[in-house]
Amino acid sequence: IPMVKLPTLPYFTAAAAALGAAITTNVGQGLYGLHSFPDGPPSLPFTLDGATPADLHALPRHKLVALWHHLDAAETPPPGRYDGTILPAGPLSPFSLFISHTLWNDAPRGYDRWAGKVFEEVPAAPGGSRMGMNRFSRKQKRDEEALSRRFVMDPRASSIDGRRSLTLDYSAENGLFWGTMRDELRQVRPGLLLGLGSIGALGGALNSAVFCLEAAPSGPSGAG
Repeated sequence: IPMVKLPTLPYFTAAAAALGAAITTNVGQGLYGLHSFPDGPPSLPFTLDGATPADLHALPRHKLVALWHHLDAAETPPPGRYDGTILPAGPLSPFSLFISHTLWNDAPRGYDRWAGKVFEEVPAAPGGSRMGMNRFSRKQKRDEEALSRRFVMDPRASSIDGRRSLTLDYSAENGLFWGTMRDELRQVRPGLLLGLGSIGALGGALNSAVFCLEAAPSGPSGAG
């Protein structure tokens, strides 16, 4: 039987050191964004009322966090489908992509891409929480979707800066680890939301991933 040579301790040490450095950089860029623009949002090469996901995609992490900090909460976004984009913000963005598309994805086999979210209708009962789910699509057939990873959505004080955000809470139906996930959304313009997503078990709010959601023009078939 051929022997399998396992990585030696120095490789694990180097990998741990690299991950620690990436997390430190991620957190540092986020803190810089939160505190470096006290008088208003950073200067941007586009207007908010005409902003697109591509515009946000081009911004560095500290400017995305600074912009999010100065936006108003997405209090009651219309129900429906929203297309999601994970923004390349910081050294951990490849890891965020891997988590969203693979580790966190519990949709049926073949639905291998996180595609966004669905916001359900406003509840009829006063004070009732709205619900929603995440959308997962097929890599080759993006007009077919499955829904999974339900959340409760309510405007709350942010765990990041204390200002009001639309918070998506996953604690009710997603287990001990994934149940620590939180998304906090603020409105760039009607139909375009900027979010910070975090997992409590992986560092919490200061180590957030950055993403955006744009209202989708039409609905594909679902695999619920």
